[in-house]
Amino acid sequence: MKVKIRYGGAVRCEEVLVTEGEFHGECRETFVSYSIPSFTRDQAKNEGWRVRVPAKLVKWRGDPPCGPGKKVDLCPGHAHLVMTDEEYAKHKKVEREKRKAERAELRKVNAQHKREQKAAAKAAAKAKADKAKKKPKAKKKSKAKKKTAGEAAPF
Repeated sequence: MKVKIRYGGAVRCEEVLVTEGEFHGECRETFVSYSIPSFTRDQAKNEGWRVRVPAKLVKWRGDPPCGPGKKVDLCPGHAHLVMTDEEYAKHKKVEREKRKAERAELRKVNAQHKREQKAAAKAAAKAKADKAKKKPKAKKKSKAKKKTAGEAAPF
């Protein structure tokens, strides 16, 4: 990060450990130059600093402190954290495979959930149909008259 000071400029190392949104262990390295502030980064680069490196190319210890499109400055002590093109390609491939596996797992879970919902709906429809078919039957009245004590049999 470039900072203006009274008679020049300074470049600070932006290496930091980020865990769950908390910043820990920030690097205190600062390159100070008392020349024109616009020359500060060039002078730092000549001293071994990695300046204006895209954040997506840095192997951060924790979560990145900024978005992948931002550019950061790193001191000579942390310059080894910058990935080469081959390392970055490998990193991208691993991340892509990881996302692909997560999506496949999510599709599998969603399909299983959908099957369970369909089976539950089918069972509910069947139960409703069975309930509609099995209405309680009314008792039939008998056609034969009940005999009373005073009546005799007709035959």
